[in-house]
Amino acid sequence: MVTRSVNHKQSGASLIELLVASSLGLIALMLIGNVFVEGQKISANRSQKLLLIQDLNDALRFIKEESQRAGYNRSGSYSEILSGANDVIHISGAQLSFIYQSESGSPSEWRFARFKYESETLKICSRKNISFIPDIYFSPQCLSLVDNNLIKVTDFTLNYTALGSSVSSAYLSILTTAELKNTTHQYSSEINIKQRNWK
Repeated sequence: MVTRSVNHKQSGASLIELLVASSLGLIALMLIGNVFVEGQKISANRSQKLLLIQDLNDALRFIKEESQRAGYNRSGSYSEILSGANDVIHISGAQLSFIYQSESGSPSEWRFARFKYESETLKICSRKNISFIPDIYFSPQCLSLVDNNLIKVTDFTLNYTALGSSVSSAYLSILTTAELKNTTHQYSSEINIKQRNWK
């Protein structure tokens, strides 16, 4: 019997091929990681913008809702104004103040509200269940309407226009600009309020 010796040559990856494959894999991982990091930065940037927009719009919506109640008197015979004020909404510099009655509670109980721009923030100074009509200098406790740690208000412009001498109604325009601290994000918003005529 004849036996033939068979030489099988074992083939495999050479060191150079292994290095090339590893390098390509590393490059692919770096590209994918870079895309992920950039996506995270874009997402964080958008979240910061949305935070600024939402916080400022919430503050302005609250100011608008409260201002539309200005002067409300449950008796319905007249619009109530602060002592010493000429209009239902008293404007003084970068602040507006007014008084109104709520739908519930004692007829002699009033709610005072003042919104003001001070120290790069928007503040509300209010007090409810007041048994007297306060004057324009009344000063209850104030709280911020925006997150002072993140947002800096840079402008709060009030334009108040009476709509005639025979009615106690007026038109109020509020332009506000704010920016997110330590970023370049800035946002401006304007609200227009038609003061109701409670007479």
